[in-house]
Amino acid sequence: MAAGSNVPSAFARLALHYVDVKSWIIIGTLCVISLLIFLQGPIPQHPEYHNFADTRPLQVNIPNALNVISNVPFFFAGLYGLWVLMHYSNDAFEIAKHRAAYWVLFSSTCFVAVGSAYYHLWPTMETLFCDRLPMTIAFMSIVTILLTEKVNPQRGHRTLLPLVAVGMFSVAWWLFTELHPSRVGDMRLYILVQCSPVLLTPMIVCFYPDRYTHTFYMHITTGLYIAAKIAEVLDRQIFGWTGEVVSGHTLKHLIAAVGPVLLAKMIQLRVPKKNEID
Repeated sequence: MAAGSNVPSAFARLALHYVDVKSWIIIGTLCVISLLIFLQGPIPQHPEYHNFADTRPLQVNIPNALNVISNVPFFFAGLYGLWVLMHYSNDAFEIAKHRAAYWVLFSSTCFVAVGSAYYHLWPTMETLFCDRLPMTIAFMSIVTILLTEKVNPQRGHRTLLPLVAVGMFSVAWWLFTELHPSRVGDMRLYILVQCSPVLLTPMIVCFYPDRYTHTFYMHITTGLYIAAKIAEVLDRQIFGWTGEVVSGHTLKHLIAAVGPVLLAKMIQLRVPKKNEID
């Protein structure tokens, strides 16, 4: 009887030995968030989304001028990141193939400039797809970076292609449901994909040790993304507060474009912690 009563505790110890409890907490949290989102039913794109506060054109007849031009920093931020990867990343990665997620991140940042500028020239559901697709690829590459550099260096990089595929599908599914005459627009998967870096970063930072120096740049980037989303939500209010000088959506672009620059600077400065000189 006494021996039998020890069996459950033995299994518990075995499970704790082989199962990463921290990973299960993260997975469980994502499952709960996913349930909260998907139990809402289909979430269509709000029809007023395209009505931005600042629609002023330039003399050269560029509609929504500041919302278009404010995407230019994304292009140069992406180029800067690619340049850093080519010239300053030899000591920044323990394993060379871990650069792949950063190549995807900075390349997609360049395409964000093109896609978002195109959308703001002619704001429609179809052009919004061109805006969201490269952004989603960037979001998924950041999740891969977190998993690779904090959770599991051996396996994390393998999530890049599956996560990018899920991100691309989320945008394609949203547009398909939005334009299909017999369906209700459904942004639920896209919302989960967009929020995943913000959901994952605090937990992963708390649960797992830093493998590289200068990781505070990534934390600042997360804060900037949150600030950019707040500016987007307060588009009209910020336009009024600034005396109609700049809108919240324009500020969103400018704030968000700083993030890739900081991540590139992080790569330029960092080294693996085991090689850090005290």
